[in-house]
Amino acid sequence: MKHLSHWILIVALLGAVFAGCSRQSEPISPVYPTGDYQPSLATGVDPDHESALINGYRVLFTGRTYADNQTEFRYLVCGECATEDLSTFFLELPDCAPELQSYCPEGADIGIYPDIQIYGIKWDLILGPINYREYCIAFPGDIPLGVISVAVKTSTVGTGEIAGPCAGDTYLISGTAYIDADGNGVKGATDESGIAGVTVTLDEGGECVQTTITDANGEYSFLKAPGTYTLSIEATTDAEDFNEELFGSFDPTGPTSIQVTVGPDSPGNDFGFYPRAEEIIEEIDTGEIITTGESAKFWRKQVHSAMRGKSPKGKVVYDPGTMAQFIAEIQELYLPEPFQFTPGNEFKEALAILKSRKKDPLQQLLRELLAAELNHVSGRGLVENPALQEALLAWAESVYIDEALGSEQISGSTNAPLLRLNGDRLEDAIGVLLRMNGNIGGGSGGGG
Repeated sequence: MKHLSHWILIVALLGAVFAGCSRQSEPISPVYPTGDYQPSLATGVDPDHESALINGYRVLFTGRTYADNQTEFRYLVCGECATEDLSTFFLELPDCAPELQSYCPEGADIGIYPDIQIYGIKWDLILGPINYREYCIAFPGDIPLGVISVAVKTSTVGTGEIAGPCAGDTYLISGTAYIDADGNGVKGATDESGIAGVTVTLDEGGECVQTTITDANGEYSFLKAPGTYTLSIEATTDAEDFNEELFGSFDPTGPTSIQVTVGPDSPGNDFGFYPRAEEIIEEIDTGEIITTGESAKFWRKQVHSAMRGKSPKGKVVYDPGTMAQFIAEIQELYLPEPFQFTPGNEFKEALAILKSRKKDPLQQLLRELLAAELNHVSGRGLVENPALQEALLAWAESVYIDEALGSEQISGSTNAPLLRLNGDRLEDAIGVLLRMNGNIGGGSGGGG
């Protein structure tokens, strides 16, 4: 049997725990969690909650393990002084814990246990008085120890308390890694997008270091016991993430390390970044960053052909259905504006943007942004640096929204912008987008 020697030790320890009972535990086929698992009775928790005797069955908390951004809690159940079969074993899933990620053995039900009216996980698996079985529950993230309810059903339901996930005082530490389009160090609620794939590190005074990666909205969170912690975003990590590219092409607009104290929750621990536009332009111009992007002129032909219902021919690559799908995907990217088209009028409004030859910098930004997003959804652009492309497009959208405030109607937008120009920022965004769209050297891409 796998880990046989360790199970001999466990049985010996159980024998000491079960002293006074006339029965000797004999193993059934234990269900192992994935990986090279070895149970342990060294839990480091309050002894009162390491063990519970319920309806003649001994429930042992055998340990908590945090690895690969997952926390697992393990239990061993044995008929110490039982005279009846165990028919149901139950563990509470407290509100403070995230959604259950996995469990063992298989075949459990999750919900309110009617006999005790507590939410949790129950196994309706028979366990005889002379047998034992291992159980485990696992959650995403680092989940601290607490105390939960446990139940054993034979002919009756008995309850007790056992060490488990985070029942007790735990608090949320959260924040966002984001594009700081105005560089003021404060995240705008509606006009600055998050950055996905960034590793955030939490340090508990050097005793324990944990990491998590920002989600599609740039958000991250940790669930921790009361205390003081240090959050940071490092330029170099061991994970497959965006950190190296982020620090290679962006500057932080605030500290990259934040000290937080929880009890109560600590939200709003944000990390802002602004792109080094001149460096990015130079790297595209010299070929250090490769782009396969097409110009606004190319996309104008595609949209015009789609609006007329024509099939691909010559320089027209996409059929109307594909172009409609591209437009739909663009409307779901990043911020609600600038691209929200009138249903049934999408091609006409997109074409009006792509055809614009006004020298107005904001109109030029809008045109190049639409072309860049069409490149993105069609698999073009910075194909070797897709995460960088996403961050730059989110930045360009934020620049546009921040510059377009007011009441003048712009095609393709239901809100009305009143120009509030910041020449350098607009120039930077236009320059980067032109290069992403294949206009090496900074051509306008709008002619022809």
